[in-house]
Amino acid sequence: MGLADLHVHTTHSPDGTFTTRAALSKAVERGLDVIAITDHNVVSGALEALELAPEYGIEVVPGCEISTADGHLVALYITKPIPPGLSLAATVRKVAEQDGLCIIAHPTTWKSPASINLGVIYHALLQPGITQTLIGIEAYVAGSWYALRHPILRRFARNSRLVSIGGSDAHILRALGLVTTRFTGKTASALRAALEEKTVEVHQTRQASTLGLVAEWLVRNALRRSGWVTCAPEPDAAPRTMFRPDQA
Repeated sequence: MGLADLHVHTTHSPDGTFTTRAALSKAVERGLDVIAITDHNVVSGALEALELAPEYGIEVVPGCEISTADGHLVALYITKPIPPGLSLAATVRKVAEQDGLCIIAHPTTWKSPASINLGVIYHALLQPGITQTLIGIEAYVAGSWYALRHPILRRFARNSRLVSIGGSDAHILRALGLVTTRFTGKTASALRAALEEKTVEVHQTRQASTLGLVAEWLVRNALRRSGWVTCAPEPDAAPRTMFRPDQA
């Protein structure tokens, strides 16, 4: 079985705290076969990862976390940015134009504007042509707080015929690979087939405190504003924390 983290942010996101190279290095260290780079509203990090991936011996799914008018949506297998601010259904149709796939990102996170309401999801799924592209929901996300909502999301996924997937939503390097998606095969194309056939399984490497993850992100995000990020200058180098890439 292959392992993939389908929701990872790098410094191409305004709130990411590690470089693309650091993400690839950590993914290999964690035993992942595929990693999806899904920075906020841009695909530049994903395109950089695609170019660097052969050096690390890992496959990359290019993607993006899109800020729709209804909340956040992870788009996979796309190489061009999607305009933010559209409705969920309109965004899904834009992703379909690139033959991509969509995953609902961290739903039901209190009343956060980043989370799409389950009722909105259900309504969108009733519209023609949506279910071919909107195929999954993040039923598992790294952090102990999200675990409280896993039973609700698994039940919703079953009732709406969405596949449950796991993604770390990593904004700090320690979170990468904490929650992954298992699939038959080892490649990005095999992962896509498994997602479309709804044969993937969620795999949680270990539980982590949501409070601890948020606290570490606050520190590293403050450091990032001064140019200090987690970086791996070379493929065989372990990621170094709190490091200025321009000093490599």
